[in-house]
Amino acid sequence: MESVHEKVAQLPGLSKTRRKYMAELFSTFLGLHGKANYLNLSRYMDYDERTLRRHAQQAFPFETLNTQLAAETLSGRCVLTGDATFVHKSGKKTYGLARFWNGCASRVERGLEVSVLALIDEHRQAIALTADQTPVLPDETSRMAFYLQQVKDS
Repeated sequence: MESVHEKVAQLPGLSKTRRKYMAELFSTFLGLHGKANYLNLSRYMDYDERTLRRHAQQAFPFETLNTQLAAETLSGRCVLTGDATFVHKSGKKTYGLARFWNGCASRVERGLEVSVLALIDEHRQAIALTADQTPVLPDETSRMAFYLQQVKDS
């Protein structure tokens, strides 16, 4: 399998600076100790905290990268699966804050939900393709429409 630098270099539409930054960021995540926040990342990288924040605001084609990695890593037939993950969150102004099902507590709770689509092969290896935050929607039918749209977009 190719290195992180070679994989990022194959992605279309990225500037040379952005490719270098993302390759270094992925490499840093592999050896990071502690929390992955901008201040801690700046200790291990050649970028300061402000530069890390600016780069984080720019879009990155994670779906393309993950699809390429899945094509190289997974073998045999694959199944597309989806799962929603609940995240506890307090506060009143957080985007997406609503009541979602929390499987650990077996009840509906206030927080955030992240919907993840992944490919799983015959050998039970999985690679996540997309992860999207579930928006606040008026009813369950519109939430199901959101999940279906996520599958169509992948």
